[in-house]
Amino acid sequence: QQAASLQGSNLFFNLDFNNTDCYNGSGSTVNDLSSSGFDFNVQGSPTFSTDGNGDYRFTNFSTSNYLQSASNTGIATNTEPLTVTALVSESTTQSYAGIWGQGYDTQQTHMAGISYSGKFGTDHWQPGGWYAAAHSLNVKYLVTWVFPTVADRSTANGKIYFSGTEQSKTLYGSSTPNAPANDTLQIGTWKPSRTDMTFIGSIYAIAMWKSELTSEEVVANHNDYYSSRFTY
Repeated sequence: QQAASLQGSNLFFNLDFNNTDCYNGSGSTVNDLSSSGFDFNVQGSPTFSTDGNGDYRFTNFSTSNYLQSASNTGIATNTEPLTVTALVSESTTQSYAGIWGQGYDTQQTHMAGISYSGKFGTDHWQPGGWYAAAHSLNVKYLVTWVFPTVADRSTANGKIYFSGTEQSKTLYGSSTPNAPANDTLQIGTWKPSRTDMTFIGSIYAIAMWKSELTSEEVVANHNDYYSSRFTY
């Protein structure tokens, strides 16, 4: 049975590694399944394989092994809305493990979804952001970050969901983020030269919307798309 389409307007890209149209295990191009054509390239040689449930994922990320978008995202203001969903399993915690991140050279202009010492959340450098309660290792989580505006990556207005259930957040840091620098998006790392910004674990899928998804849309994506395509 074919999975339903992802819910939410302005779907920017959709990477689903259980779909061979996205990636079939060879070559360096990871194809965006949305209509945007926002493809990614394999940098180095992260491992592409199945887990014990037969779900395909990328793993073994490092300072030289990750995915990078073929072009800049175009996201360069603090005023636009944004939503990101990623199906991940973390095996070892890192200080600022980048699941996805844009920009890393200038303080406060970053946009990153991370695992902050075992707690899924955000960071924009210096540091500043928010995180949910600690999660278990070696367990798949469908994590959704919702930003009414991109600036909310460090305010109480940002939201984070696990498999459709909103989580409470803890704010940390005192710096206010600047508008993000229009740059490529990395998956599996944030700043490639920083070993503590590598995600140690598996990434099965990731999608981004240039809109603020409602809680109903987040739940529908979990129920109707991801849970029918992956075991978690």
